[in-house]
Amino acid sequence: MDAYNQLTEAYLAAGVRHVVWVVPPVPLAVPETTIRVEPANYRVEQAVVRQVATSHQSSGAVLVELESWLQATGNLGRDWRPDGLHITDTNSAQLAEEYLGPLILRDVQGG
Repeated sequence: MDAYNQLTEAYLAAGVRHVVWVVPPVPLAVPETTIRVEPANYRVEQAVVRQVATSHQSSGAVLVELESWLQATGNLGRDWRPDGLHITDTNSAQLAEEYLGPLILRDVQGG
């Protein structure tokens, strides 16, 4: 977590007005490979991202709850992430249009 805090502080000290931290979704199991997905490890990562963003919020850090948005919109499945991890190009464009773009613009505009 120290590295994430230092990175955030370095960007803000360099004059970056907003540092956006994204809470990534837990990958789906990928049964056709030998990769083991340990949800508990990803939950730790999510907690760290939340803590770093929250602790720097007054300085300009912004928290994006990507997994929550994907879940709320019903887009957490393989139709959005066929390999269990990466969002398709088409769905990435939809994500940017419907969620990330408006969220970032609203933040930059101060609302």
